Amino acid sequence: MAGRVKFLLRSALDILYPPHCECCEKPGSLFCKQCIKRIRWVRAPYCQICSLSVCGHISRAFVCANCRVRKFSFQFAVCGCEAEEVVRGLIHRFKYLGNTRLESILSRLLFHAWRDNRIAASPPDVLVPVPLHPLRQRERGFNQAAILAEALSQHTGIPCKSYLKRSLFTQSQTLLSRHERRQNLRGAFALRSHRPIVSANVMLVDDVLTTGTTLEECSKTLLAGGARTVKAITVVRA
Repeated sequence: MAGRVKFLLRSALDILYPPHCECCEKPGSLFCKQCIKRIRWVRAPYCQICSLSVCGHISRAFVCANCRVRKFSFQFAVCGCEAEEVVRGLIHRFKYLGNTRLESILSRLLFHAWRDNRIAASPPDVLVPVPLHPLRQRERGFNQAAILAEALSQHTGIPCKSYLKRSLFTQSQTLLSRHERRQNLRGAFALRSHRPIVSANVMLVDDVLTTGTTLEECSKTLLAGGARTVKAITVVRA
């Protein structure tokens, strides 16, 4: 019923305010064909751990220099596209300007990432969104990772569970170095005590992967709480 009401409300809004491209403002659709063509999809060759794309002709699977020297608790992270201008703008307007109409576009980019062979070879049992601190979520009005995780759950049939909570209020990661990000997020996540994990293969869901620090801290918490394995999926690889 809720989905039907949401559909009717969106239809009414589209009649009153015809959609236009959220990138170039061309009328007709929320995301026009010209802007879709500007997306840089994550395609091989890319790192098998962090999905960092590289230039060159590499025919075999490889691990990038950073992932060779840094051991992550998550097995790998798959990402839909690279952080070029179009997608960065969509993410910014979704998260910080509250443009929730972009949910459908970003969800489709996430579904593209889901087609990755690494997931097909080892599908998860449960999807877990990266949490926001309650103060941050109250300020923003929603958790973008939770919205994306719910959309992916509906798309795949895999349950979405809020196993994690953010127990520390930390400063934004945006302008921090790799080392500062690690220090900033140390001990920031905890398990929800009423949501036990029983040997589940978990897939974390978030909007952006930059250094992997957020996913790492979440993964350590999930593994300590009983998860069998942790993988991750994001819309964007920054």
